[in-house]
Amino acid sequence: MIYHVFMLVWGERFVRDFVEVSLPYQCMAGNLPGLAQDGEVFYHIYTDHDSLAAFEPEVQVLSQYATPHFHLLDDMRVGKTPLLDWVKDLKGPEIKYEIQKRCVLHLTDRTLADPDSEIVLLDSNFILSEGTLANAATHMQDGAKAVNINFLRVNAESALPALKDALGNETPVDGRALVQVALDHPHHLQESFFVDAENFTSYPSQLCWRVADKGILAHAYIPHPLIVKSTPQIKTYQSTMDYDLVLRSWLDDDIYMCDGSDEMMVLKYSSPDHLAKRDGTAKITAQDLALFLITSTHQRHRIFGDVAVRYHVDEIDESWRDVEQAAAALLKSANQELEFILSNADKLDAKFLMHIKSHTGPIENYMSPALEPAALNKLGEEK
Repeated sequence: MIYHVFMLVWGERFVRDFVEVSLPYQCMAGNLPGLAQDGEVFYHIYTDHDSLAAFEPEVQVLSQYATPHFHLLDDMRVGKTPLLDWVKDLKGPEIKYEIQKRCVLHLTDRTLADPDSEIVLLDSNFILSEGTLANAATHMQDGAKAVNINFLRVNAESALPALKDALGNETPVDGRALVQVALDHPHHLQESFFVDAENFTSYPSQLCWRVADKGILAHAYIPHPLIVKSTPQIKTYQSTMDYDLVLRSWLDDDIYMCDGSDEMMVLKYSSPDHLAKRDGTAKITAQDLALFLITSTHQRHRIFGDVAVRYHVDEIDESWRDVEQAAAALLKSANQELEFILSNADKLDAKFLMHIKSHTGPIENYMSPALEPAALNKLGEEK
């Protein structure tokens, strides 16, 4: 097996957090070393020239488990246009997402020659529990073509010191330890996904329930693709890797969705001001969820959202039952609302009919909400 690890990170502060915190977690025995025992590992770092010095000396540890390759954003092009010029008219997150997509396509081109290639898609602010990558690779060996995982977002300001302390113990950090970090240091965006939140998110891409102080139950409709078998179909994805990369590449039966933190666990750390200005709502209803699913997802996203993901610090016990039943009841009601809306499509306006066609049609016709107008226009510009 040949593993190609994707990493996009630039800017001195982001690079330093990556090499000092994220990378050591990747280098725990059941992650990159585990992949290296199974095959050859190439680690592709996409960055800019000004950030190169910030990787040293910590990045040298990679050479123990993988062959590092640096790809400079300054040298990349989209057609005849330099990549950094290509994104100059975009704003905010659109810049990162467009650069990320172009880099993923660049890497995909380099993996297609070998039928045994698999792409490991990581973010620089991911924290992986011990065994996450090795366990994902096992599912691939057992026949999966992609492995998806939901992540819990934590507050970088308070979580990074705790994550560094855990590394200082010089013992592998398992999923339960990372769940405790998530419970102790939640990001405000993660807190907005809890169904009892005072300011519940207006964009419920995941739903969360607390199980006392023992853990979190989650249902996630737009999880992250952790590993995907290389295929030309990857090059057809149009928005962000979370929304449609896997669904455009492989059939539902080829995709594994992780359902628990003992097997795989990913945290994502973000600054407290990340998405600090956002709309919210008082409480999630079945109709709200149904409308979100129709307007923002494809019907195939249910292969992810229907999976109950258990994040726990202790063994699963009877205390989870009532929470799981409440979650199942909300999803059942939302799906009934969704079917009611679809059955009355002839009474809806043209704009909403477009959403219905996007949700129920082939994945090729899915209109991801991540395709903002400026990014959408880019689809027609490439030469």
